[in-house]
Amino acid sequence: MAHADIFNAIYTNKVWGNGSGEGSAEELTRDYRKFLHNFLRANHIRSVVDLGCGDWQFSRHMDWSGIEYCGIDVSSVVLETTRNFSAPNIRFQEMNGIEGELPSADLLICKDVVQHWSNTDILQLFPKLPRFRLALITNAFHPAITENQDIVTGDFRPLNLLAKPFDIKGSYIYCFMAGEPKGVFLWSRGD
Repeated sequence: MAHADIFNAIYTNKVWGNGSGEGSAEELTRDYRKFLHNFLRANHIRSVVDLGCGDWQFSRHMDWSGIEYCGIDVSSVVLETTRNFSAPNIRFQEMNGIEGELPSADLLICKDVVQHWSNTDILQLFPKLPRFRLALITNAFHPAITENQDIVTGDFRPLNLLAKPFDIKGSYIYCFMAGEPKGVFLWSRGD
């Protein structure tokens, strides 16, 4: 089944409850939003691609001034309402981030997305990372995982991007609670 069909069904049938789920709720993302705000400023981020932007439950509470923001989601259903937040520096695009050509930016944000992808899909994302100076990949996280379980795209499991089969270069730089333990993984192009 195509990613668009999978995630359109999830949003249409409210599988995650309200919109993008409790992990995107304003009250549960307060600490993450503070971390992200500080990260954007400290790293002089002027452009962001947000892969899997979802319903913008928490993103609408971010200060995106001075930043060109492009939210990308595979679900036309969720983008119907998310597009209401468009502004001169904020745009949204319907695209499968695995198959499509992602726009370049200073920073890729990918929050609560890869935990719903198969291992094969996640591995297809990594070659796209050099389009960005930095990438923050946030997911349900358990550091004790030594080998990541595989799933069918659309399901869920916690991840450790430092473990097999990923073993990606980078590190978890921030952990927080949002209904469950979350880890923010930093990848850097290193130029």
